[in-house]
Amino acid sequence: MTLDEDSTKKTLNIAHRGASSIAPENTLIAARKAYQSGADLWELDVQLTRDNRLVVIHDETLVRTTNVEGVYPNRNSYKVADFTLGEIKTLDAGSWFEVDDPSGEIARGNITGSDIESYRGIKVPTLREALELTGTLNWRVNLELKLGEGPGITLEERSKALTEGVVSLVEELGMEEEVVVSSFDHSLVKTVQELNHKIPRGILVKELQPSPVRTLQENGAKFYGVPCSVIDQVKGRETLRKIHEADGKYGVLVWTVNNSESLKRLATDPLVNGLFTDYPQRFTKLLHELG
Repeated sequence: MTLDEDSTKKTLNIAHRGASSIAPENTLIAARKAYQSGADLWELDVQLTRDNRLVVIHDETLVRTTNVEGVYPNRNSYKVADFTLGEIKTLDAGSWFEVDDPSGEIARGNITGSDIESYRGIKVPTLREALELTGTLNWRVNLELKLGEGPGITLEERSKALTEGVVSLVEELGMEEEVVVSSFDHSLVKTVQELNHKIPRGILVKELQPSPVRTLQENGAKFYGVPCSVIDQVKGRETLRKIHEADGKYGVLVWTVNNSESLKRLATDPLVNGLFTDYPQRFTKLLHELG
């Protein structure tokens, strides 16, 4: 995914953790739903297990999106980093969605009974499984790296295992052009650049920075990911302009935009290149309406 002429003709529709409004987030079925909805790519979160395997899950713990407490009662920790891949693969990563209805789409009648049934018992995917599905669909994916804390090894060792593992897998599958790597931990992004400069990279920020272009340059990134809350601030507009005035080398991606009016407004914002959304199906429809 590059910021060439073709990729900037329209605002990118990035499915946040897949089509997470209508399927369990960060699962293969959420990815398929996002693809079917017309998203340009999907976004997922990558973490390390206790045995240094790469899995796709957002939270530091397994509690919210699996049945880990029922399967492994009385564990001292439910952190992803305290479980082996084998243990994680025993968990149900889909049934919680029916119970929590996180976006209210079940209550609104927008998810079929057969879909709900198909979510029960699905598994936390490995990164390999997620990338292989993306490749099969001839699609693209944004990998957000999450370092976390784990037993027995230092943060430096975890950083090495995470970045080298991700880059090695991307190279093995020949997916340098289908993958973007991003993180709130900018050192991870810089390390990915050092390992393989061909893999596109983005940095994520929670607050505005005084020198966004310098931050992009220092970390070898091309995408600047900002929260939706800063876009309309005066400083936010200044930041976006600085990025776009830097010889057209960089782009702005905004997270996470779900409201229809916000999606419509930002889709026509000349300073925005793409939007992360839990509702790729909604954004696809709006983009078609906008022509």
